[in-house]
Amino acid sequence: MVPTSSAQIFGFRISIPPNNDSSCKMLNIILYSFIAFSVPGTISLEAKAKDFLTSGNHTSNWAVLVDTSRFWFNYRHVANVLSIYRSVKRLGIPDSQIILMIADDMACNPRNPHPAAVYNNANQQIDVYGDDVEVDYRGYEVTVENFIRVLTGRLPASTPRSKKLLTDAGSNVLIYLTGHGGDGFLKFQDSEEITNVDLADAIQQMWEKQRYHEMLFIVDTCQAASLYQKFYSPNVLAIGSSLVGEDSLSHHVDPAIGVYIIDRYTYYALEFLEHVTPSSNHTLGQFLKVCPKYLCLSTVGFRSDLFQRDPNRVFITDFFGSQKRIETAADPIVLPPPSNKKSRLFYLGQSLLPRGHLVNPLRQRNCLVNELLAHKLTLMTRIQLVNTAPDFVLPDGTISHLDMYDYLHLTPNGYRKVFEPLHDLLLQLLAESDGADQSNNAQSLLHKGP
Repeated sequence: MVPTSSAQIFGFRISIPPNNDSSCKMLNIILYSFIAFSVPGTISLEAKAKDFLTSGNHTSNWAVLVDTSRFWFNYRHVANVLSIYRSVKRLGIPDSQIILMIADDMACNPRNPHPAAVYNNANQQIDVYGDDVEVDYRGYEVTVENFIRVLTGRLPASTPRSKKLLTDAGSNVLIYLTGHGGDGFLKFQDSEEITNVDLADAIQQMWEKQRYHEMLFIVDTCQAASLYQKFYSPNVLAIGSSLVGEDSLSHHVDPAIGVYIIDRYTYYALEFLEHVTPSSNHTLGQFLKVCPKYLCLSTVGFRSDLFQRDPNRVFITDFFGSQKRIETAADPIVLPPPSNKKSRLFYLGQSLLPRGHLVNPLRQRNCLVNELLAHKLTLMTRIQLVNTAPDFVLPDGTISHLDMYDYLHLTPNGYRKVFEPLHDLLLQLLAESDGADQSNNAQSLLHKGP
């Protein structure tokens, strides 16, 4: 009888003829190949799945969302940008890291039958204006110059922080533009234009000044693809709602307001983003397919040759969301032992600065100071600090209750007469804070008065 060996694969025991049997060598090769490739693949499937989707090495997320159109018949462009604004906020990007530019205030337009509300659907299910919209640039502030200055950081020193794009080399930046455009340009306020060359040069300045790590550029307008044709900066993924020569079309009309309410591309992009959560595994590759031509009626274009990663392996939340990264420490953290130095207090202006780690003495001093102040201000029972003339301030810094007047305030001399004794007492108390009998000294000062 020919000796055989056996192997167990997926619960089945299979007899394997010896290798010296020439008639069974081919069977052995096939069988061992099956074991070598199938079993390890099954074991490492979870590891491969984790490897497939990779998050970038960015440290922050920012968004620049711009509506370039004004006038009532362009209501849909405001709804477009507010829809994206609502999505990025829901996914974790705070208002402090969103620059929102809206050229017209549709929420307060007298033609709006829903005051202080903007809807992106005739069913009025979602008010994208909401209660907490923070518009950074509105009306005539939305210009080509201001937009380029925001991107490049060339803003006046007096510009508020909320109007600045404070990105760095670790920031992922989402830029979304919507409005009326043509071959190689996008109109601002129906009075000026930004060209694809202007956009390309501004993004290159951002790269040279280390103002972004990766960028997702989205534009929803007619002939949108022409706006990213001139890009030459690295790590930029660009998406346009229409190719050159195509119009970007609106989705539907709201009879209540009589105008189109949202564009097709943004409508289906929002529909996709509504199913995204901060922890979901949706990818940019899926986002590129949110609006096929039979839905958009235009061809959505994109450019990925400048982007270093495969969009199918990039989380959508790398640009539309923001998650705090928490790293677990494997090694124990050893805290230093408490200091044996006595706690000291330093009087700087009107601030008490503690030094050292002894909390109890500091708390004791603070309690004594509070007790001292409460004792000196016992007779000040009104909400106002005091309402009396300086002549009625007694020598010990207190005020006669009989001499209080309603709705009057201390003159500067009156304040000085009240607080100078308290100030001297505090200085005297702090000067003796190093002594061993500090508590007794403070108590004696407290009861003795100035």
